[in-house]
Amino acid sequence: LAARHLNGNVGLMVAFAVGVAGYAIGLLLSAMFDLPSGALIVWTIAACAIAVSTFTARTSTDNVTNVAGKDRSHLPAREAG
Repeated sequence: LAARHLNGNVGLMVAFAVGVAGYAIGLLLSAMFDLPSGALIVWTIAACAIAVSTFTARTSTDNVTNVAGKDRSHLPAREAG
């Protein structure tokens, strides 16, 4: 879910990075504070996913694309109605 705003291989790489970072940080914190590894890994992956999702949601509006991945930024904005 963290990379749902990204298209193609970029989204896949971001998703893998979120998983690896969350896992590594969870294990590190578990070792440092002598806490259960499983629970801490789940919490850190969730925290990383929320952080990345927030960041990608803000930046994805700059690069407007449709489902097919075609650049639509040159078109006028559609009005709600």
